[in-house]
Order: sequence, then C-alpha cells, then structure tokens
Amino acid sequence: NFILDQIASILGVTTSMLEQGGRRRAPRIADEPAPPTELEPTVMVRAAGQRRRAEECVLRLALADTSLLTHRFSEPEPPGTVLDRFDHGRFDDPPCRATWRLIESKAAGGTIPDGPDLIAAIEDEGTGRIVSALFVEGLRELSTPEVDAEALLRQAVEDLEVAIRRDENLADRADLASRRVDSADDAVAAINKLRAAGSDPAAIGRRRSGRVGGTTTFEGFPEEPPFPTSIDVDSCE
Repeated sequence: NFILDQIASILGVTTSMLEQGGRRRAPRIADEPAPPTELEPTVMVRAAGQRRRAEECVLRLALADTSLLTHRFSEPEPPGTVLDRFDHGRFDDPPCRATWRLIESKAAGGTIPDGPDLIAAIEDEGTGRIVSALFVEGLRELSTPEVDAEALLRQAVEDLEVAIRRDENLADRADLASRRVDSADDAVAAINKLRAAGSDPAAIGRRRSGRVGGTTTFEGFPEEPPFPTSIDVDSCE
C-alpha cells in the first residue's frame, strides 16, 4: 500500500485508480465444442417376407458358388444368366440390392471373386453380417449330397420372378384403387394396365369388411373369395 501511495502521489492519481488499472480482465476462453455424440444405429428397413426370402435364396446360392452367376439358362424365357435376368434395381431388400450391385460391378470388370472376397468388399457392417449368414446357408445348401446346384438356382430364379410380379400386381391394384374413375375410358385404361401386367381385373376390389379366407390361384397369388350368390344369401337366412 505504501508503494501504491507513493506512485499515486507522483502520478497525481488516487490509489483506487491504480488498483483498478492494475486489474486485467482474464481472457475469455472459448467454449469447447461438445464432444460428438455417438451416432444412433440406423434402422434397416427390410423387404417384405416373401420377396425378401426369394431374393435371399438367389443371393445365397450365387455367393456359395459364384460360377452359377455365369450359368446360362434356356428356360424360363428369355435365355441368359441370372445377371441378365436381374439387375440390382429389381432387388427390393437393401442388403440384397447392395450386394447384387457389388456383384455387377465385379462382373463388369471381367472376373467375379469368390463369396468371401465379395463379403470382404462390403463396407456396411450390418449388410456384411447379413450377407455372411446367407453365404453360410448357401454353402450348407450346396453341400448336400447329390444336390443339383443349377436346378436349385433355376427354381430360385423362378420364385423371385413370381415374387417380383406379385408385388408389381399388388402395386397396380393399389394404384387402381386409389384413383378416381370418372369415365368409361378411364376404367378401360385401368383394366388394360392390369391385364398387361398379367393380373386378372375380375379379382380387383372385391374385399368386403369382415370377410376372411380366400383361395390361391395357380400363379401363387392370393385371390379374394367370391361374392355370395343369391342362393348363398338365402341359405344364410
């Protein structure tokens, strides 16, 4: 205090002024950014059961024996390999679609590596686990004595074609049901679209509230039970 008083008298100021001037403001430390939170795992939305199983069946056989990918089928039409029949856009299940895209890219390079090498090239961990399990199932399936791998693949291809056609028909039916038909021309156009897709227009829009059951057509597609006839109505009374 004595020293401050002497300095203050020399400078002609008060001691309190010196004390205030000697207090330096502490530098403001910038707020540290909050540590990044762990990303929540992304929920993978898989394809519907029948479609997914059909896609997985083709994929697991192809992974277990990649030579099947270059096998040419004469039936069903059109002839060609399984890669000719399906591009990755026809696969609805995300893991199957991503793996098939990878197979296409490798095939475009001239060589298709074995299943383990394909799996190692998959970047997504969740997809890799799913595809690894399919690979093991495929090996088990093809290791059965006297198994005909080409026959299995042919059946898997046919099943996938049926599943894709079924989903396309259901989408057409849903689209038709959501549209407003204002004229006979609109109705004819909708029916022609369904027929072009291989669907029976007579089976469209026949669902009644509370009705259950039904039959299965020869194509394997669900069909609504028919309306009760006048005899059915009388018998119910």
